[in-house]
Amino acid sequence: MSPKNDPETTSDEPKAADPATSLENAQTPEEETQEMAEAAESLDQNTPSSDSNPDQNDAAKKNIFNTVETVDSNEPVKKTNKLVRYIKRLDSYVLVFLLIIIIIIGMIFYLIIKNNNPNNTVAKSQSLSQSSLSQLNSNNVSLGGSQETLNIQSNSVFSGSALIKGDLQVAGATNVAGNTTLQNVTITGNSQLNQIAGSTLAITGNTTLKGQLVVGQSLTVSGNTNLSGAVNAGKLTVSSLQVNGNIEIDYHLVTNGNSPAIKSFGSNIIGSGGTVSINGTDTAGSVAINFGTSSSSGCDVSITFNQAFATIPYVVISPTSFASASLGYYVADKSSTGFEICTSSSPSTPSTANFDYFVIN
Repeated sequence: MSPKNDPETTSDEPKAADPATSLENAQTPEEETQEMAEAAESLDQNTPSSDSNPDQNDAAKKNIFNTVETVDSNEPVKKTNKLVRYIKRLDSYVLVFLLIIIIIIGMIFYLIIKNNNPNNTVAKSQSLSQSSLSQLNSNNVSLGGSQETLNIQSNSVFSGSALIKGDLQVAGATNVAGNTTLQNVTITGNSQLNQIAGSTLAITGNTTLKGQLVVGQSLTVSGNTNLSGAVNAGKLTVSSLQVNGNIEIDYHLVTNGNSPAIKSFGSNIIGSGGTVSINGTDTAGSVAINFGTSSSSGCDVSITFNQAFATIPYVVISPTSFASASLGYYVADKSSTGFEICTSSSPSTPSTANFDYFVIN
């Protein structure tokens, strides 16, 4: 006689369904109970004769009904799994819905910011009909609004004055045939100006004049002036002139200014009744020494410049007659303020000695 089959260890016993793996193939409790009942009936019909082992048949039936009870006991788990799956699907829908809401809100904020930006304001264009143009003949006519643009494609002639209260932007060339009066002009780019007439012209940056510059009145330059080309001036007056290169003078060199002061060293040198005189400037001139009676050799006259030189200058004197040359003349006591003319001998009779001088620093 074969041993009894343990219900808990038999291989024919069906295992309990896993809630996680049987979620998709889950059946209703009524369907599972009916299926188990049909299996029990089938087992009764297929049961062999009474000579077979009754304990084994009872164990099989018991396993079937235990399976039914196990399925019934897992019914709440199956219902919970369906609810979880529904919640998961619901979460996906909610996330997609929230994403769409966020995108719509972002687009609304972008459109609000874009519409509030004044730079993005597009001016409306409006074409004027012939009747609208005819209205311009009347006094004080307003056309359009501040956000509209007036496009005039044909040539326009304004017989009267034109007042522009806002900014004026000219995309093309501007030709002004008549006089133009501008209070303040700011030019940032390159400009070509054929003729400028103004009371005051202030230029803070570098200025290049390719054409001629005509100054009708005085020209005052406070800073340094560099002239690389030729300079033609009817009269040029400068307080101080520094020339780094050669000076070419086609005509005469004329010096102007007051004459320097001259004085004699007394009657014991130029003689009794002797006199001295000078004609010229600090740069050049002539000196006349009229010797009297009983003159003697030595320094005859002292010359003091009208304006002192910066340093001791070079002084050149030359006699203008044979009698003056025979006196043995020379220059003494030279300084930045003047010099002296001396002779090594004196005339025996009253006479005049004339000398020209040239002073350069």
